Amino acid sequence: MNRRPALSSLLTPFWIFAIGLVFAGSASAGPIECLPETCGWTISVGGNEVMSGDYDIDESGNVSLGDRVISMTTSDFSVGIDNIGGHVDPEIIFGLGATNTSGAPLTFAFAFSLPLGGFSGLIDTFAEIGQTLTAPSGNDVTLFPTLGTGTLVDSQDIRFSPFSSVDKGVDVGDSLLATAGSTELDLDQATSQILLTGAGYDVMSVVVAFGLSDDGGVGLSGRVVQTVVPEPGTALLLGLGLVGLATARRRAD
Repeated sequence: MNRRPALSSLLTPFWIFAIGLVFAGSASAGPIECLPETCGWTISVGGNEVMSGDYDIDESGNVSLGDRVISMTTSDFSVGIDNIGGHVDPEIIFGLGATNTSGAPLTFAFAFSLPLGGFSGLIDTFAEIGQTLTAPSGNDVTLFPTLGTGTLVDSQDIRFSPFSSVDKGVDVGDSLLATAGSTELDLDQATSQILLTGAGYDVMSVVVAFGLSDDGGVGLSGRVVQTVVPEPGTALLLGLGLVGLATARRRAD
């Protein structure tokens, strides 16, 4: 006759597992309100801001543009954001485009920010960008970084009080050349692990900045995501809890 285990034999593994979940949850960002000063996008051309706005954030923290159309065209340039997605935990996904019709080199910058909810501790970060550069007939076009990092994308975490910022080391995107009448493609990725110390950081900032050497167009799509690495004690608690629950189920059978 099989005997059910005593209630006390189930409590220990269950509570180890539950405590591990609590600690794991406390290390990541929870529900966050997207405030105007911490969540939005801007577009600059030639060093001057030409457009700005914010995102739609649903109850689960998912980011989107909603029904908005973001584009601007002048005699010298056109810019647009095709899509913005991701999550406030945080992950930013972007698709954007720019065209230089000025007849001279022109710089562009697209900036995105998402609230972090007090991120601190050890984090993993991943960034990637896909580049499509098109050169009309009659001229070659170079896409070149204008950031101090020497890359197209720079991602930093920012703390407001006291103000400080940290570069997470996942800057991506190289120069790209398209010869007259052609289209060139490129993909770049980077990963990094960094320890954020002190008070929690408030905002993840992602800047996509570049120049076009001559008349031509570029499309860029990519994402930046960072996640908390569980502390060793948290990972141990979760592991012990899972082992304990499995043992309890075998005894029950």
